Amino acid sequence: MGSAEPPVAEESRSKKELVINAVGITLTYLAVGLLWVVISEFALSEMPARTLVLNRVAFILASGGLLYVLASRWAGRIRRVNQDLEETAARAAALFDAAAWGILRVSPDGTIHNANPKAIEMFGYTLEELIGQPVELLIPQRLRQGHLGHRASFFSAPQSRQMGLGAELVGARKDGGEFPIEVSLNFLHTIKGDVVMAFITDVTERLKLEREARRGETLTALGAIAAGVAHELNNPLAVVSSRIELIMATAEPGLSAQTREDLEVVHRNARRASQIAAELLNSARQRPVERRPVNLNDLVEETLRNFREQMRRVGVSIAVALAPGLAPIKGDRIALEQVLINLLANARDAMAAGGGTIRIEGHALPDRPGFAQLSVSDTGCGIMPDALGHIFDVFYTTKATGTGLGLWLCRRIMLEHQGRIDVRSEVGCGTTFTIMLPLAEVPEQVRINV
Repeated sequence: MGSAEPPVAEESRSKKELVINAVGITLTYLAVGLLWVVISEFALSEMPARTLVLNRVAFILASGGLLYVLASRWAGRIRRVNQDLEETAARAAALFDAAAWGILRVSPDGTIHNANPKAIEMFGYTLEELIGQPVELLIPQRLRQGHLGHRASFFSAPQSRQMGLGAELVGARKDGGEFPIEVSLNFLHTIKGDVVMAFITDVTERLKLEREARRGETLTALGAIAAGVAHELNNPLAVVSSRIELIMATAEPGLSAQTREDLEVVHRNARRASQIAAELLNSARQRPVERRPVNLNDLVEETLRNFREQMRRVGVSIAVALAPGLAPIKGDRIALEQVLINLLANARDAMAAGGGTIRIEGHALPDRPGFAQLSVSDTGCGIMPDALGHIFDVFYTTKATGTGLGLWLCRRIMLEHQGRIDVRSEVGCGTTFTIMLPLAEVPEQVRINV
């Protein structure tokens, strides 16, 4: 793994010290030499020749001693400067290798000269595969030509700044996958030439959390609107239903078959609209939430008591595999029961035509300490790929008699519980819904790690 170079300011300061020391030694030697010459010329000029020879020998010895002293001091300073440089380089290398950002060192021609471990992990290349390659290697193919112009523009007036302000930047992994990134550019002028340090952050998780937050706000707003609409619809729908029932009951002999059929269609759809209004009110109702420890295994067993018989009547069997001694989760029992009921009802409807099997599994998550997972799988018709991304949207449904509120409500409840719900499906093979919920008490080893 390559190491980072020492900072330019530290390197310049150290070299300046060496120059000052060299100049100091030269000036000192010249001053002492001139002083000796002056003294010799005026004080010793009348002495015999032998004395002059001794004077010259003494001058040489004194000069040698002076040079030795100065050179020793200079060598000590050089050692200290070198030690400082080595220490600075070691600190810079440690920070470079341990940084939480991906860091690239790039020359003005776009060649990558170094990359830290985080950048290697982020893009999936080895260091050897990156060094000497153009930085456009890490950009999707469709964006590389445009990046060449951006790079030339940057080096025409280089300055440290955030890259691509107002734009969505994308990185490309070795396997072809793309991911959103943020890049900060830091321009450095060194004795070896200009260089840019690019600090790269993978913002996939942050954008996901932002989308979830916006989605939660949207769902809350939709719920408030839906509650108002449902409340206003309930009364007129009740009037329509009751009047149709009255007409059909009092005008029994005088109704033609076609009129009766039309009234039944109107009555059936009025009741359906009333059901949708009731579900909207139920989903939008803000009841006080009491999050207490809930035994997930008991919750499943209690919910299944109401489902086993109706499942048996439509030819659906239920298999349960719950880990014994599963720690309680923290949540609202009524809301979590509603989630489970919705998932079981969807699984039943997906297999109502020919029967099948629903499998419920519950266990702790070894890779996510402090969380438990519950999955509901069916062997039904599955969900089409183009519908899979919309099934949690409000009013979206793939069932002829569905309202499009059940899974929307499930997702909302999971968000309120700081949990999550995911779906996996294959057409013709079945669907699996997985919910993940926090435990009521964080395990001791998790608290220690935190």
